[in-house]
Amino acid sequence: TGRRDAVVTGMGTTMNSARGQNPGSLAVAALLLWCWQAAAAAPLAVSRITPVGDDVPAANQIVIEFDRPMVPLGRMERRAEEVPVSVAPALACQWRWLDRQSLACNLDAAATLAPATRYAVTVRPGIQAMDGATLAEAVTAHFMTERPGVTQVWFRTWKHPGWPVLRAVFNQPVTRASVERRLFLRAAGGGARLALAAAPDPDDRDAPLVIALPGDKLRAVIA
Repeated sequence: TGRRDAVVTGMGTTMNSARGQNPGSLAVAALLLWCWQAAAAAPLAVSRITPVGDDVPAANQIVIEFDRPMVPLGRMERRAEEVPVSVAPALACQWRWLDRQSLACNLDAAATLAPATRYAVTVRPGIQAMDGATLAEAVTAHFMTERPGVTQVWFRTWKHPGWPVLRAVFNQPVTRASVERRLFLRAAGGGARLALAAAPDPDDRDAPLVIALPGDKLRAVIA
């Protein structure tokens, strides 16, 4: 009784409010303590997982970003058993923290993401932030790598009357059966599909270089 100072302890600090000191300091300290406790009570969240979407170009990295610091600066490499993250289909990930909040699965040049493949990345609740928080439930994200597509098609020659030979170039290796299922001819005005017989090009090499001529009315093709 009769005492005119108060001691408020929080977040590892002690502040004295004596006669003549701004009384608002107590309110600020209490607010900071409340914000810190509220943040600590909130479950960990995954902010973003990249790549994302469909037709993702070939890449050698998957990055998982969290909403708060996860590790101290120092040893950033992690063994697979230290990381509660799974990728399906499985990848030979070399795990490393890029910073305190971003975890990366790095792949060797010989083991990049496979084309035309749907991947699932799952982060399990076992992962823990610096403040002790963890995920309330597993988080899964999906992405699809680039699917086969035709980059160029041109007339090459006539095998005999009514039987044209076309050359098609794809953005990745494809099978003969899949080409014959998906590639066909149709008259400009419509009509029935004309099936094509596919075969590897015996003169397979780089795609021709197409150069625009002055006025862009004609084009020169260097095959």
